[in-house]
Amino acid sequence: MTVEALLAGLVRTNVIASLAILLVLLLRPFVLRWLGASVAYWLWLVVPLAVAASFLPPRERVVVASVDDVTATYESNAFGDRLIVSHARLRVEEALKGPADPMTLDYEGGTVDGVTLHVSSLPALARGERAVFFVARGARGEFTPHLRGQGIVKLDATDHVPHSSLTLDDVRRMVGQSR
Repeated sequence: MTVEALLAGLVRTNVIASLAILLVLLLRPFVLRWLGASVAYWLWLVVPLAVAASFLPPRERVVVASVDDVTATYESNAFGDRLIVSHARLRVEEALKGPADPMTLDYEGGTVDGVTLHVSSLPALARGERAVFFVARGARGEFTPHLRGQGIVKLDATDHVPHSSLTLDDVRRMVGQSR
């Protein structure tokens, strides 16, 4: 790591922490009056959480896509554990961020030779399903769901997120505003 990169990281961390402190100082009197002292003290957790969140890897692509095919294989993770990884080949219909090239999404879980691995934080994908995919690059350069299962927002036939009032147009608007 170069000195310039280290300095840039320190400046970024200080700016984020300063903004979070200002936010807490602005909100604290209202929280104190409406919710009490104990909640006002807990509000200070916003500062370290904001700094920690700044170190999360950014999502590289946001696409609306349909699953063309899913295959699963045994693979080893960074810790040497052998587990089942599914590879969902996605047909990109619309790119909300990044290129619209076809892609393969890798995620833990699936079935190989009658053995099934269910990962509670990741939804299983099936051929024909449609979703908004927030993806990032994994350690080996593969595409993975950003923040695990939170990076897969399934859509129904009417472009709504099931069990929610959220629509595809809402997601488009939010992604457009975050650019």
